[in-house]
Amino acid sequence: MPRPSRWVWYGVAWVPVGILWFIYALRTRDEVFYAVAAAGAMMATTSVLGLVIWWMSGRYTWGERRHAVVILSHLLAGALFVGVIMSVDAALVAWHDRTTLASSLRRSGGLLSGDKWSYLSIYLVAAVYLLAVSVAQHVRVQQRLAAQQLAVARAEAVAAREQLHALRAQLNPHFLFNVLHSLSYLVRNDPAGAEKAIDHLGQMLRYVLDDAAGDEVELEEEWRFVRHYVALESLRLHGRLRIRTELDPDALDCRIPPFTVQLLVENAIRHGISQLQRTGTVTVIARRQPDALVIEVKDDGVGLRPEQASGRTGLGLRALRERLRTRYHGQAALEIRTAPGAGFDVTVTLPAGLRASEAVS
Repeated sequence: MPRPSRWVWYGVAWVPVGILWFIYALRTRDEVFYAVAAAGAMMATTSVLGLVIWWMSGRYTWGERRHAVVILSHLLAGALFVGVIMSVDAALVAWHDRTTLASSLRRSGGLLSGDKWSYLSIYLVAAVYLLAVSVAQHVRVQQRLAAQQLAVARAEAVAAREQLHALRAQLNPHFLFNVLHSLSYLVRNDPAGAEKAIDHLGQMLRYVLDDAAGDEVELEEEWRFVRHYVALESLRLHGRLRIRTELDPDALDCRIPPFTVQLLVENAIRHGISQLQRTGTVTVIARRQPDALVIEVKDDGVGLRPEQASGRTGLGLRALRERLRTRYHGQAALEIRTAPGAGFDVTVTLPAGLRASEAVS
């Protein structure tokens, strides 16, 4: 069976108001038909006013505005709420007694009639407003908590997917085939070089598989991993890869999402240097600014026209951009610049001094 919509549940939530008003109207007029009509009218009125209360709970939220502003706004809204209900009740009395609205405000059964039931009904209407405001504020808080939990879960999921992507990128058969092919050549012709290559592969796999990498690593640790990765890629490119670095010492202890630099270097090698017949250079720059960490990786490869780059840079950079967006809530940026013959220039800007985990929470 289909589940009732939120509007059905919203209407059901106002049934207690209808029941209370039925009792009040029956007490003041002693007519069931009038009591049913009055209860229905009040349910409809309070449900419409409830939408206004919901809007106010989002606009005048406790803790986001000054307390005096919130209190004053709800006092005015509460007075308006009582006034509207008073007018509807007076209109019902005027309809029943076939008299004018002004006179019904002064006669028995109106909210200004002066008897104890009228005063009790005013207190009841005020209590309904306070209850509605409390419920709306509670629901708003729960929605914010749910949104924050969803953001955290999304960031964790993106991080997990990105870590899996990095693992697959380094362990895919094509990569291993090239490494093993190079190792077989080195074993026969350069045993010392083969030993170094095996060490590079082991160090790289240890970083990829190490749970200690977690959600963030120091830039210095990430760069050690990238050096092993570059050493193995150099074997595949037969010495056609050259690396330049400009690493600010103050930037090395900054913490970044793992595999950030590796993905940038991988993009430069795969879409830039590997397309060249000559030796190509990948430049890695990291500099610490007062309020940001800037990581730039550029190459002197073939490059692309900007309209081609969006479809040719691969899933890695697109996943990295999404990962940064969810982790840092728009405080990080990834910019790609390229042109035919000018290679790629990719810059990542992260908020300096802010841990990724702190940004998510």
